[in-house]
Amino acid sequence: MRCEACLDLGINLGLARKANPTDKANIERAFGTVREDFAKHVAGYKGSDTSSRGRLVEHAARWSLEDLEEFFAEYVVAVYQRRVHSGLVVPGFPELELSPNQAYGLMVARYGYILCPPQSHHYCKRLPIEYRTIRPEGIQLDYLIYDDPVLSNYRRALSPVPGKGRKWPIRYNPGDPSRVFIFLEGTWRVLFWTHLPDPAVPFTARMVQEARKLLRDGGLREPSQQKIAEALVDLQRRMDAPESATARTRRELVRAREDARAIKRDQARLRFGEPEEPPPVLSLVPLADEEPAEDVVVDLSELEEFEIWDPGAPRGPDRA
Repeated sequence: MRCEACLDLGINLGLARKANPTDKANIERAFGTVREDFAKHVAGYKGSDTSSRGRLVEHAARWSLEDLEEFFAEYVVAVYQRRVHSGLVVPGFPELELSPNQAYGLMVARYGYILCPPQSHHYCKRLPIEYRTIRPEGIQLDYLIYDDPVLSNYRRALSPVPGKGRKWPIRYNPGDPSRVFIFLEGTWRVLFWTHLPDPAVPFTARMVQEARKLLRDGGLREPSQQKIAEALVDLQRRMDAPESATARTRRELVRAREDARAIKRDQARLRFGEPEEPPPVLSLVPLADEEPAEDVVVDLSELEEFEIWDPGAPRGPDRA
């Protein structure tokens, strides 16, 4: 899946051989830097291998994944990006020492800045796929029914995939059952659950499983969509009031809360149902006293290389 994502984005991959860390020495060095400068200073760190953590480490856990993510982002911005890196060199200036931030600033000043926001097809094409019939009431996936007015002309229609009959390809996020995605009319469409309590409040697959379990324990073997929605609202209230949770359910509620935060971040980064513009082309950066050029596309293969300065070379008349 990751290889497909890189190929879709035009990224060339050089895969390392198994059990040959020297094939990716720069990556291993980066892991070592993170371990020495960040990981070992985090409270509760016991080693780089999971076997050195000890027993029942979850009972003494200090930080959630969200906390560690924020700590690591702060380390990258405040420490790593501002520290001189020996691998960042400028041809012709061997004595020049650069940090990642300074090297990035030089490249932006030379070649310009390209804004490449993630688009909906990058997200949807990486999701798992299921084939479902577009029925009059919508699309059913794992006991939930999804529908949208955009499906009006496609109910019971033949699938565009050869050999699938009336089953259309549906993309879905296994952790986010509030919506699924279908490609129609040249763009990705979002299909929401027909009984979604509140689109602004994400819920997770764990919560759906727990809601159905509670309904089965109450005697409902085949609960309706409305009953599932009511049970989900009740679970959401428990998450908002952790003191009402029992010792048995507290861990599941914490995991569900972390999953909900991750889902909400993913949803905030994406916009669906709108025509997507192609990515901008690389353009020259005009000098301060020049008028900005229009539609100037840079062919990197035609750029002239700078002469490499050799401090030991003899000086000619033009080098005095």
